[in-house]
Amino acid sequence: MVMMRVLGGMVVLGATLWLGPSAAAPDLFQQAVAYVFTGRVEPDEPVEIVDRKTCVVIVPDTRFNRLVRYYLGRFDMDRARFNTRYSGARAFYELDVRGDDVILEYLDPKTRAVLQSYRSALIALPGGIEQTRRALDVVFADGNCKSAEPKVPF
Repeated sequence: MVMMRVLGGMVVLGATLWLGPSAAAPDLFQQAVAYVFTGRVEPDEPVEIVDRKTCVVIVPDTRFNRLVRYYLGRFDMDRARFNTRYSGARAFYELDVRGDDVILEYLDPKTRAVLQSYRSALIALPGGIEQTRRALDVVFADGNCKSAEPKVPF
């Protein structure tokens, strides 16, 4: 039994070395997106990154039994606001964000058909506000999730 554990550990170590450090390192972008929407780095119901290039993610909304597709690349983070609501001594945070095109779509969980779509969103931020701000910095850093089209000034 001990020998099998040692061999199993050697196989994992060998696979890690063979695949390189990027396979062994956690996906920082995935963790940041998961933290923003769930307040956890590894949530029970994972956040699905549909397209990394255009930053399209699908988040399960268990409260209403639907899926929510966010187009992060369309978020206008220059005009985004963090709102704070208080319930007693506890603070709840929300991200108020808008875009020039559709940024949020509610989907049917079975067919993934679009039920509703919006150009603005008020997103509940269940994690700590400082960690959420750092996660958003990771999501929108180094050209990630930036709109490819320049905005017309008039």
